[in-house]
Amino acid sequence: MDRWHSYDAVAGEYDRSWHPAFEPVARDLVDLTVSAPDDAVLDVGTGTGVVAAAAHATVDRGVVVGVDPSVAMLRRARAHVALAAVGARAPGLPFPARTFDVVAANLVVSHVPRYDDALADMVRTLRPGGRLGVTAWGALDDGPVDDTDQRALTEIWKSTAAHFVDVHAGEEEVEAAIPGEAWFGDPARLRAALVGARLRSIEVHGRVYRRELSLHDALAGYDTSFWGRYVRHALSAGEWTRFSHEVAATAAGALPDPITRVDQLLIGVGKKGYETRP
Repeated sequence: MDRWHSYDAVAGEYDRSWHPAFEPVARDLVDLTVSAPDDAVLDVGTGTGVVAAAAHATVDRGVVVGVDPSVAMLRRARAHVALAAVGARAPGLPFPARTFDVVAANLVVSHVPRYDDALADMVRTLRPGGRLGVTAWGALDDGPVDDTDQRALTEIWKSTAAHFVDVHAGEEEVEAAIPGEAWFGDPARLRAALVGARLRSIEVHGRVYRRELSLHDALAGYDTSFWGRYVRHALSAGEWTRFSHEVAATAAGALPDPITRVDQLLIGVGKKGYETRP
């Protein structure tokens, strides 16, 4: 794996930019999966622990375990919530079969080369009747959503990046890093993936999250994205500074401050059948 794929180098920036943004997502995911205060919960790809923290607030007699391949992100997670932190990824979860009542994976399945293997490993760790909840960027329908500010900022960011790096090469690199990002934007594909994992009672929910962000904070979020990390990796320190200043100046001249950021996510939930073998 290329070093820029790792979250290690941006853990602090990512925590500041994205942990607050994902808190409402985490609450929704927990509401749809956790059903009892003594549930044992596994948060796969816990990152800064946002889902684990939401689960911990609900599970007062159970246990919350967070796994992530990034030690730096696990340290951030431990700063937010008291959880059992384990360096691991899916597939390859280091737990016996039928260990957890709930497995959650927030924006994780798009990162793995073979999502079916990752989902199968998550289901393996579930007890019969346990619930798996996953999220992905995407919309449940084609209803209009006013994300004008965000689209404009994305266009400014990418058009500025094109002055500094080969954007077409970047598209290939980023797509290889998160191969399922576009795929799972289709709710039918998310549902099909959960069906393929032999889950039952499958539901796919659509959510729209809006928040006011300063241009500075919005651009900080772009910097820690896969695109931001790719561009930073491709540039020298001086070039990265010039790029950042140019983006900020162009955005300040074209957009209001703050802007409205709109995130559309899918939440897929399924239950492990009682007769399903681990």
